[in-house]
Amino acid sequence: MDNYLEILLSQIRCKKARPYIMDEIKGHIECQIEENMANGMSYDEAEKAAVEDMGDPVEAGVSLDRIHKPQVAWFMVLIVGIISLAGIVIHFLISREIGGLDNLADIHPQTTLSNRNYFSGVLLGFVAMLIVYCIDYSVIAKYARIIGGVIIAVGVIGTIFGYTINGVSYLGIGRLQLASFLMLYVPIYGAIVYKYRNANWKGLVLSMLWLLAPVYVAFRMPNIYLAFVLYVSMFPMLIIAVADGWFSVPKKRTVLGLIVVLALSPIAGFCLIYWGDFLLRDYQKARLHAFMHPGFDRNGIGYVAGNLREQIMSSVLVGSNGKEILSAGENYTSDFIFTYITGTYGILMGIIICAAIAILIIAIFAVATRQKNRVGMLMGCGCGILLLVNSGINILENLGYFPLSQTFLPFLSSGRSNMILSYSLIGLVMSVYRYKNIHPRNISNKSHIQQKIKTNS
Repeated sequence: MDNYLEILLSQIRCKKARPYIMDEIKGHIECQIEENMANGMSYDEAEKAAVEDMGDPVEAGVSLDRIHKPQVAWFMVLIVGIISLAGIVIHFLISREIGGLDNLADIHPQTTLSNRNYFSGVLLGFVAMLIVYCIDYSVIAKYARIIGGVIIAVGVIGTIFGYTINGVSYLGIGRLQLASFLMLYVPIYGAIVYKYRNANWKGLVLSMLWLLAPVYVAFRMPNIYLAFVLYVSMFPMLIIAVADGWFSVPKKRTVLGLIVVLALSPIAGFCLIYWGDFLLRDYQKARLHAFMHPGFDRNGIGYVAGNLREQIMSSVLVGSNGKEILSAGENYTSDFIFTYITGTYGILMGIIICAAIAILIIAIFAVATRQKNRVGMLMGCGCGILLLVNSGINILENLGYFPLSQTFLPFLSSGRSNMILSYSLIGLVMSVYRYKNIHPRNISNKSHIQQKIKTNS
């Protein structure tokens, strides 16, 4: 049997797949040995017959090699490439428009700087995507609690020793946005929850604490938008884990209870924040007031919301709305890039952009839900949920249906930190897809075959 396994495994090029394949084949052989011995054969005869029944080891190994090999999600590469190319073209045209507006760089230097940062953000984002893609996601999952703890600790340190510009918190390293860094916690949370698989209520409570920790850090920054995004991104992941039977708790009642909490807690939090305005800073109060009491006040924050609504309402199906959007004074290369696209190129272009992002997010969920490995499934879902929440909120904000905050449209809004975040999430999803036929359903415990062998022996 050992010689057979050695020849078979030598045909498998992916070294990570060899231990799992060996366990599976060895388990089949040993089960057949037991059956042969039950039919009256000696151990040596039973082993020889069982090995012969497995067929030629070279042919079997070649066949398994075709199945258990790293995969490349070319369709996802294509979608990301199309969106990235669209973003590069749009920001290139913005650069030309900025060049034609002589006073824009002097009056609104942030617009010019943000647009320039987009191109470096794309480059750094692609590098980050490739790095994450080359890392086996199971390695990240193995050290999930350490990585998650480091992210939370950096968030606390950044809150205390970082600096803030126009309401945006930065780490003291290369102007890295603290919010983008904390959002990396979301897919890591999926692996953290996996650590408590098969646990009872205690494991569920600990998972809740790991969820609330970064939310509390974001709330104390204070960044209400970030706290909201983290909460509504991770809570569905916990619901998915419970529904998938990860915890030894009543599944249906627990899922129903978590859904009720997920639905009601943002409403309760909004009421607490709105009427308990002592929790907010002055600029946050102004943004919330502008959302609740829309108007076109040129002397306050209401001007921003009003200007966005005016740009959207005046947009036509195809082509420009006739307004010099960049001269309006807002940073239309980052938070409000969707308004710029619809106002400059038409509503149809805005719909195409939304459709492209929607296709990408659907592809992410398709990769995650078809992943047999459960930790890969939840980490992939976390990436998809995070991109969905950020995209949805950004578009709603541009349409005037969400309070103004530091949002971004993935792959299109300028900002190096957000670009690195977006591409890193795609890199992680591609890593999950890459090893979809290699890692078994559960990577932290012994396989079912191994457990059966141990029991029989």
